[in-house]
Amino acid sequence: MDFQQAFGHKTNIKKYNVYFILAICLVFVVMLSTAMLIDYRLIVVKQQNLSKEALKNPHAYFLKTWMIRYLLNVALVIIFAIYTILAMNRITVGYVYIGLWLVIWFGFAFGELILTKKITYPSIISIVLFVLVIISFYFIIKDIYELKRSLRYQKMKKREYRF
Repeated sequence: MDFQQAFGHKTNIKKYNVYFILAICLVFVVMLSTAMLIDYRLIVVKQQNLSKEALKNPHAYFLKTWMIRYLLNVALVIIFAIYTILAMNRITVGYVYIGLWLVIWFGFAFGELILTKKITYPSIISIVLFVLVIISFYFIIKDIYELKRSLRYQKMKKREYRF
């Protein structure tokens, strides 16, 4: 039994799907960057229930919370983009890749809604991007299924039935 038949639940991501995912990542990073460049006092002070200490020094609060969130989100998106580029030719992806990144993109989409409990334009854009990621992952799952089906057919074709 060869490697492909034993582990037929992984596939490479097709080129058009990689470009689609990279476009989603680019839009997400641009959206995060523009949201950070908007007046942060409007975002931080007016949309969240802050403690008195945070209201005394909003600059420190901004650096501690929003910058850490921004850097973490951008780092995760860059890791996702690099892994997706590598998945085009060098490595194969499967259901674990889809499940892990689906959870992370769910956090990107609904994290702000959970934390601030208000709908903003960046949160709406994040939800739209999450839906686009789900559509992209559907095509990856479809490719995995087609690969599994062709491997099952080859396996069945190699069998010799004798009576």
